[in-house]
Amino acid sequence: MELKMIKFFTVLVALLISFNASATTPNVGNYKWYGPFTLEKAARYYNGSHKVTLHFKETPNTPCTVMNNQKMASYWSSGESFVNALYSAAATAQAQNRKVMIEINTECHATYGGKLYGVEILSE
Repeated sequence: MELKMIKFFTVLVALLISFNASATTPNVGNYKWYGPFTLEKAARYYNGSHKVTLHFKETPNTPCTVMNNQKMASYWSSGESFVNALYSAAATAQAQNRKVMIEINTECHATYGGKLYGVEILSE
């Protein structure tokens, strides 16, 4: 009986670990996750609209050549709530020296690069 319980718990733990190892944040529609990236800097500013721009140490490989060449992605909006949330997540990752995955869609701005829609902070 005891051996069966040990085997059962061993299989259960292995299954739980394997489910967690393959956990990914979902993509929907034209949005896709890229990375991992090390943040070189994160900027929050206003110049006609609220903006956040993330600069990466690594060169992205995305459909947006501006993003790839300038190593950056941005989000801009007339509202500041989501801009602040993206900046906060990026600043947290940078302060903890953590890599991030970023979510962009197919929009590519000539000045601001890929349009940023998500920041996922990776564990060590």
